[in-house]
Amino acid sequence: MKRFKRIVLVCFVLLNLLLTTFTQISTARAATGHFVTVSNNHLELDGKTVVLKGFNFYPRMTPWDTMWSQWDGPQIQSELAQGKLLGANTVRVLVPYGPSYGWNDVSGKVAPQYLDELRQFVQVAGNYGMKVIVTLFDFYADFPSAGTSAEAANLNYLQTIVGALANDDRVLAWDLHNEPDYYDLWAKNHQPEKVLDWLARIHDNLRQIDPNHLITVGGGFYEDMWYSDSQGRSMLSLSDFVSLHSYNALDFGNEVYHLREHTSKPVLLEETGWPTGPLSLDPAFTEAQQEKVYRMAVETVKQQNLAGMVSWMQNDIIPQTLINLDDKQNYYGLIRRNGTLKPAALVFRDGFEAAPLPSTTTSNLPLTSQPVDEGLRPYYFSETDHYVASPIKELWRRAGGEEVFGLPITDAMLVRRGDDGTATGHNALIVQYFERARFEYYPDKIHEPGFGKYSHIFKYFYITDFGALGREMAGPGILNSPRVNRTGVDNPTYRYFDQTGHDLTGSFLAFWLNHYGDKLFGAPISQPLSENGLTVQYFENVRLEYHPELHGQSGEVQVSRLGSAALQAKGLFQNQPADLPAGEFAATAFGQTWTRTDQPVAGGQASRSWLWGPTGFATALEAYKEGEGGQRLVQYFDKSRMELTNPDGDPTSKWTVTNGLLVKELISGNMQVGDNYFEQRQPARVPFAGDPPEVNPNAPTYASLAAVATLAPGQHVATAATGQIVLATLDKNGQTGQIAATDLPSSPVRNATFIADSGHNIPDVFWRYLTQSRGPVIERGSTNPVEGDVVDWLYSVGLPLSEPYWVKTKIGGVERWVLAQAFERRILTYNPANPPAYQVEMGNVGRHYYTWRYLTGDIFGEN
Repeated sequence: MKRFKRIVLVCFVLLNLLLTTFTQISTARAATGHFVTVSNNHLELDGKTVVLKGFNFYPRMTPWDTMWSQWDGPQIQSELAQGKLLGANTVRVLVPYGPSYGWNDVSGKVAPQYLDELRQFVQVAGNYGMKVIVTLFDFYADFPSAGTSAEAANLNYLQTIVGALANDDRVLAWDLHNEPDYYDLWAKNHQPEKVLDWLARIHDNLRQIDPNHLITVGGGFYEDMWYSDSQGRSMLSLSDFVSLHSYNALDFGNEVYHLREHTSKPVLLEETGWPTGPLSLDPAFTEAQQEKVYRMAVETVKQQNLAGMVSWMQNDIIPQTLINLDDKQNYYGLIRRNGTLKPAALVFRDGFEAAPLPSTTTSNLPLTSQPVDEGLRPYYFSETDHYVASPIKELWRRAGGEEVFGLPITDAMLVRRGDDGTATGHNALIVQYFERARFEYYPDKIHEPGFGKYSHIFKYFYITDFGALGREMAGPGILNSPRVNRTGVDNPTYRYFDQTGHDLTGSFLAFWLNHYGDKLFGAPISQPLSENGLTVQYFENVRLEYHPELHGQSGEVQVSRLGSAALQAKGLFQNQPADLPAGEFAATAFGQTWTRTDQPVAGGQASRSWLWGPTGFATALEAYKEGEGGQRLVQYFDKSRMELTNPDGDPTSKWTVTNGLLVKELISGNMQVGDNYFEQRQPARVPFAGDPPEVNPNAPTYASLAAVATLAPGQHVATAATGQIVLATLDKNGQTGQIAATDLPSSPVRNATFIADSGHNIPDVFWRYLTQSRGPVIERGSTNPVEGDVVDWLYSVGLPLSEPYWVKTKIGGVERWVLAQAFERRILTYNPANPPAYQVEMGNVGRHYYTWRYLTGDIFGEN
């Protein structure tokens, strides 16, 4: 990956091109095993042309060198399974050379633990039909001369790693060095000959150790790859196939054209991609732009007949240990940190075909994991897709956490550099925005004598200030509000602030005193006042709100979300996950399932409510024990989720695509991760009918249904009540009652049938919808609608989990009575105020489940 820009010495390169001829180094191949070879301008395996498709790989939670020092074999297996589901047959892994990374000592001796981890990696990849490109000298800036002790260490290291895998056909190739032209000896000291001499010696020694595998060199700048030294050696001549690293989507084709002016060898796009954040660095860092770049890359692979494409990289990553500044490197992945897919992931998967690469080598190494100091790991919040790392993490945690500061809405950002242009020095300032606050961290203060005088939380207060969001977001009327006179002496119930001329009393003072108010909030800059129906008071750094409905409870006083407001005022809107383009499906089977019932609705050929929704809005590879590699592909729609657990299943069976028991999971909090495996979460506190909770706080939620739903045999079952008018109500607390006669619709709703399998009645309005809905549908293989059954109720809805209940909820901001009933897979609602064709609708269970699983703290068991 390119880490800096530089000016290429074009004239120097061109002069050498005129004076130099290019030589090719012949290589030997083993006669046995499934080793990839080169034939003319393409790659072959077992006599057949192969195309490579894959990722540069780092685990999302342990990138860079921590991949090895915090090795987690099962997690890596899970993530490589995701890569396979995206069509990968190749994975590139980079080994950091040097004692500081733990891989080897100064003599080049490789740590046995790390060599075992590399073997585990190769084993897992091979099990998924992938071959591995191993980059041997990453993060290595020295290119020692022949005969030196440093060279001896290089060769010792080479002998250990290459010798261990020389006969393993799960390895595809050895990449000698990751971007050697990036490092100072070539880029700044202008001594490429020394680099090429080192590469040639490493190449020759590697070939002696291993005659089986291909060799390549990943060049950082394509125009450097044909630069030759006095012996005619270049990165091209030292490579069996060309590894192009390019992030210039508009020039992919041109770069390949110029490379082919100098070689006929196969060209692999070994690194390419586009970051989707942070927007604070570049407004073009979006998922939409990433998708465009991948479309151009895929077209280049096909049009230029490349040997394939290896994306940088599979996952968005979470940097480890001490504070890491927000950087585009964190966002190059096709899979978000929370496991959902970006739109470009499907472009990559479907853009060109690449068959699995078989191997004959087998092994049965146990997958190990290294002990991890969890205190060093950042806190990651899938709700906002941001993390908090030390030392900001420590202050956030100790000074109140989410209650006071809210969740992070950016990663840490460098907004003012130090004297040397880095994130150090007395001018350096690092900030991180939270929903309710802004942290301002001065890293150089750690080195000041005063820092040593403090302990516990106060040492973090010493190095961190808090943005004056209260002053920034208050209007002129607040900032110019008149001072008040002191009315008494300071005591536990009253305090006056001479510097601002305002005082504190009551609940605001109690909250201020209990939360390090002098450090976190500052002095009040207003008296209590009314804004938007709330009593609030402004402080230098925050605004406090009083919520009388929570009197005597935690949350009675809350910190306003000024961090979010300030970020938006600055125009620093953070990336939101992009929806899939309309009409695109994560699997052909998903499209076929949707088309049958919802294409006629989308095309205006049917007047009825959606069975799935107008389009899928999110895709993920989710853990499922019986899925391929413990994963399965899912796509979320407004009304439900489609699941493809067995991609090779019977395409004619409706059960090849399933929609899970989402309602049961939302009510119970028991998230299904296998046929008989579950993870316990908190029930979803999301309204199952009506507007979202932000504007509908008093509506019953899925958690409310736990008091009346049948989640186990015999639990909360009813008796047959066929023909009886439905009168039961349910409130947010799970309490039942009866609706007033004056609130009933003009035509009473009556129970129509009793389902003994689950012990619940189904009312007539729902039973007609489930069993008598007919209309235009598009059957498999046809394009024109025909008359057919719209709802296959056991398949798409499932058994009833509860009785029908009238619930009071807001719809479009207007509170009204709606009849709702929970089924295993869906929520059905009946709103008599709607036009007849839309009175019965599927609830937005897909949206609700996605929110619960990915966007709220409920999944972590928080209150």
